Amino acid sequence: MELKDMKMPTPDTLVASTTMSVYITNKRLRKAFPHLIDDRSKLSSIAMRLLGEKLVMKGSVFFKWDASTDKVVKLHSQTDMLTSMLNLLHNLSCVL
Repeated sequence: MELKDMKMPTPDTLVASTTMSVYITNKRLRKAFPHLIDDRSKLSSIAMRLLGEKLVMKGSVFFKWDASTDKVVKLHSQTDMLTSMLNLLHNLSCVL
């Protein structure tokens, strides 16, 4: 994960923009897209296209700080995997 930018929209909140890069391994395919692998553990043509590819995903992490306790009281993270998959496959219907 790479930090791209940080902003403080209010004195008690921070939003960090991130970029996350991951390579699609056989194990990740089996965990994230089990429907692309048949009962004999054979990879579909789509799975073969994804295997070894690098997903670069933009995201953000939101932190809310409580000044009275000096602690983070809320953390929310999100990453856009959909756009990265669309860039690789040019059609998402094949993995849905």
